[in-house]
Amino acid sequence: MRLDQAQRVFPRAMTEWLVALLLEAPGFGIDTPNEESSFLSMIAQETGGLTVFQEDLSYSADRLVQVWPKRFTLNPLPGTSIWALPRDAKAYAHNPRALAEFVYGGRMGNGKEGSGDGWKFRGKGPPMLTGRNNYTRAQNELGIPLLTEPDLMLVPAVGSRVACWFWKAGGFDEVDDDNDVRAETRMLQGGEEGLAQRQRYFDALMQAQHG
Repeated sequence: MRLDQAQRVFPRAMTEWLVALLLEAPGFGIDTPNEESSFLSMIAQETGGLTVFQEDLSYSADRLVQVWPKRFTLNPLPGTSIWALPRDAKAYAHNPRALAEFVYGGRMGNGKEGSGDGWKFRGKGPPMLTGRNNYTRAQNELGIPLLTEPDLMLVPAVGSRVACWFWKAGGFDEVDDDNDVRAETRMLQGGEEGLAQRQRYFDALMQAQHG
């Protein structure tokens, strides 16, 4: 896929990221129109059309309750411990570090809440790589010191390489040769969240390559 073809579909994309992704993909066997379109459609959905490469986690209290209804409430019971579930959403509103420590602490290989791992290993790079376990796997496979320097995921050449590795290691390349992205979406999300947008990206990328 040529850069100008991808830019037709993602006019707001950060060029340095798009260039890096297109350069790295063939080395991981992502090199047919279907494979490239499937890969980029997944990446685009995770990054707001290739414009956002780090998880923000700055949510309003109302949004926290919508996203994590079992973890947050707008009306905590009087006298309830601050550690009880659901927690007071207002205490975490627009407080991304505290939120990351709570929702990611003790999960995905991260240390417990307050260890710093939840914030350190929040979603970064094109695949929004999340959790100490995933950073460890990527470091071991690619030889990149992500555990000590997780912000390397924000360097286009590094983040793009990790994204391609993630695609290959996750087995997405085994299902990306058809004309829809349902299987890939289910593998990534555990369901079909965002499927319609991913399909639109895929169709537009295929058309750009053949149009």
